[in-house]
Amino acid sequence: MARKDFAEKHPDVVARFSKVTLDAFADYAAHKDSWTVDSEPAQKIAKLTGSNAADIPELLAGTTFPDAQAQ
Repeated sequence: MARKDFAEKHPDVVARFSKVTLDAFADYAAHKDSWTVDSEPAQKIAKLTGSNAADIPELLAGTTFPDAQAQ
């Protein structure tokens, strides 16, 4: 969710961020078993958050993310 003033000034940024986020949610939903310690998504999450990649699969276990329709 973006502030209304930001979204009005930067609709392209909000649209791109939403697409990337929803694509990641869909990929996780379809391939959650492949999001392992060594997987690219887990490595990226660890790098972005400063987490240990070894913790990412456990942190995500049981997590569900809303798809575009649910959003």
